[in-house]
Amino acid sequence: MKRSLIIVSLFVAGVLMGVSGILLSFLQYSGLSVYILYLLMFQVGITFGCFPV
Repeated sequence: MKRSLIIVSLFVAGVLMGVSGILLSFLQYSGLSVYILYLLMFQVGITFGCFPV
């Protein structure tokens, strides 16, 4: 439960930073954030693939 709260709070913090304009300029106008998103999606895919059905 504690781990889920940390994940949700980081997500909410990221959304609030994006909406308020506090986001760092190099993340806002570069492709770095897209590559980070791809990496996280890859990690989630590996995690789902590791669990037997």
